[in-house]
Amino acid sequence: MKILEVIQSLASGGAERLVTDLCNELSKTEDVTVLILKDVEHFYLPQLSPKVKVLEAKMPLGGSIRQLVQCCKWVNRIKPDVVHVHSHARYTMLLANLLYGRRYKFYLTIHSDVCDHYSHGWSGLQVRLSGFLGRCKFITISETNYRQFSTVHPKLKQRLIPNGRALPALTDKADDVRKEMQAYRTTADGTLFIHIARCHPCKDQMLLVESFNELIEEGEKLALVIIGAGFDSALGKSIAEKACNNIHFIGTKDNVYDYLACADAFCLSSKYEGMPITLIEAYLSGKSIISTPVCGATDIVKEGENGCLASGHTKEEYKETVRRFLKNKETISAQAEREKDSCPYAIDECAKRYLEWFKN
Repeated sequence: MKILEVIQSLASGGAERLVTDLCNELSKTEDVTVLILKDVEHFYLPQLSPKVKVLEAKMPLGGSIRQLVQCCKWVNRIKPDVVHVHSHARYTMLLANLLYGRRYKFYLTIHSDVCDHYSHGWSGLQVRLSGFLGRCKFITISETNYRQFSTVHPKLKQRLIPNGRALPALTDKADDVRKEMQAYRTTADGTLFIHIARCHPCKDQMLLVESFNELIEEGEKLALVIIGAGFDSALGKSIAEKACNNIHFIGTKDNVYDYLACADAFCLSSKYEGMPITLIEAYLSGKSIISTPVCGATDIVKEGENGCLASGHTKEEYKETVRRFLKNKETISAQAEREKDSCPYAIDECAKRYLEWFKN
């Protein structure tokens, strides 16, 4: 099967991480090409398998009729059996899909909260048009995501395929990372948390920083390591300036499993999500998860067993969630460690389900 994966960029991010892993896995048996639309830095590009063909359209940011025509030309040149679209690439590719008629089979993975991003406006209209006309089928990535889509678009064809991730493997940097992470601990018996995400309003890192600031001020022996890009932006700088000395911003890393292996727990503070890849990475690493009640987290986290879920998105609710974890840290950590070997979010199973859907 000839598969064309289309994404705006391979910058550091969850959808981009999935596309990289999915391309690598699918290319073991299928003819896979990834079309990268925008002319930006591609963090994950070096991690693609040599079996994956890479095409860079090098389009400027934003959209135009000219870019729509370019997309049509790219797809016609490749003549794939399946066009699989991700994230912001949907704005151009779903329009191209409407122009093609039924010449190609289109699939769109829903990477974010359906109610916020796929139910109204231009994006919602594209989804409804392409779905009702039978031009596109859809993939949701978590149970909550699936229920949302079923409610908002009950007549459109979709299938639930949980996100997947390559299994954890430490790199040759692991020893150096262990020393680095140990240096962040406030005391030998202190608790070290990790947060992995780009700086973005939806990730609500200000909530995370303010919550940890107050917990540390109240005497909790905590440290927080934040991995991700974008903290040199105006928003990122305002967050970093608020952070106390026990909160450390260390930039983007391509060896996140090395860092997860050294942490006691993973933190998520998002306002909305689909199924965060970092959440799966934490699960596969056997780490306890402390999160706001967003899609993905509500599917993975079992309260008081392998992690703790906040009841809402306020600072007091998040602080209380961290306290619940600290009170039962040993028990929760042990359960999270036990669950990693039965984690259903491995990339090989994810790719298998995609192939089954592509043949439908």
